[in-house]
Amino acid sequence: MELLRQLFRERWHAAPEFVPADAEIADVAHFGSETHAARLVIGDAALVLDAARRGDAAADQAPHYPYAYDLGQEWKAWTGLPFVFAVWVAQRTTPVAEALAVHASLIASRDWGVQHLDELAAQAHANTGVGEAECREYFDGLDYRLSYKHLAGLTEFFRRLVTDGRVPDGRLAFLPA
Repeated sequence: MELLRQLFRERWHAAPEFVPADAEIADVAHFGSETHAARLVIGDAALVLDAARRGDAAADQAPHYPYAYDLGQEWKAWTGLPFVFAVWVAQRTTPVAEALAVHASLIASRDWGVQHLDELAAQAHANTGVGEAECREYFDGLDYRLSYKHLAGLTEFFRRLVTDGRVPDGRLAFLPA
């Protein structure tokens, strides 16, 4: 949500009213009966809405939104840096060895997922009705790494949040992996 707020304010120079709303896949069929001009959706709901925008019959119940923006692409066009949508964090008091052990498990899980994208696309198809090829294309478009460029993007986002007063000033600390 904070990325969207920043994009509206700093890139698109607009100030919409943000209101909380449900945006899960089970909610998609009800979107058309709500009074809003736009909605932030991620994951399965985003796949279904994108399918509706393309005219896919699997998304008949989904409303049609004339515009769709990939917030990661918008951030990159704005800053030149990749956006990091999710990270694993630990309290600073967590013993380093324990944090690194969990990190290793998460890396193993990521590696398994990258090696089984066809299986994951089939599961996404079963959950959403969106074609397997479209689900696979979505998964192929995700970046599963955390490179120095990604860390720079994460740090830049944090800096902007601090500047805007959205989070307390502080510093990001990274464990050696």
